[in-house]
Amino acid sequence: MFEIAGKRRNRKKYGRKKYLFSTKNPNYVGIVALIAGIVSLGLFAALTVYSFLCKGQATLFIGAVGFFSIFLSISGIYMGFQSFNTIDSTYTISKISTLFNFFILILWITIFISGTYGLWW
Repeated sequence: MFEIAGKRRNRKKYGRKKYLFSTKNPNYVGIVALIAGIVSLGLFAALTVYSFLCKGQATLFIGAVGFFSIFLSISGIYMGFQSFNTIDSTYTISKISTLFNFFILILWITIFISGTYGLWW
């Protein structure tokens, strides 16, 4: 009699979902990596608009800020990979920040290569 009640209790009913509430917190290193990616994207947008307004004749300082933004993107990728090593935390933000920084790095590399070889799309 107890076995039948036990089987009935563990059986999933139709239309009801089982939820698991977790006490895991978001990873702080992943959040810092995401902030680095957002800053790098903001610098990309600002420098692109400034370079367009200067008709491609921007100063050397603008190029230095661009290289700093590339460094931010690379460090964001590194921090994103390092955030996977922590225990008892969620990895959603780590995955998003790593992919986001990788996308921004590819974007910066294509802009610098096209500027070096004088390519226009």
